[in-house]
Amino acid sequence: MNKIIIIKTFCKDTNEATFIAKSLLKNKLIACANLIPQCTSLYFWEGDLCQEKEVLLMVKTTTNHRKVVEDSIESLHSYSLPVIIAQNTLEAKEPLLKWINDSVNS
Repeated sequence: MNKIIIIKTFCKDTNEATFIAKSLLKNKLIACANLIPQCTSLYFWEGDLCQEKEVLLMVKTTTNHRKVVEDSIESLHSYSLPVIIAQNTLEAKEPLLKWINDSVNS
């Protein structure tokens, strides 16, 4: 059974986050997506200090799906340089591992 990872990205709004999540789900690349609205992001872009409202999209998948999920997010995303961060999970209960593996391998 493959280990699970959580991949995070920030989207310009809920519509974009939902669009990306549904595409990943329909293609059986992820088991679950969480949308966390109204994050405030502060960053420098092209020399300017920016402050934007964004939506945090977190998806759960397996390590062997990581690259295709990251590539899919990048191709569906509106940003020219989307933040895509993958985090390995240290531990998860067996039923959760099975559900995620079954979801992406069916």
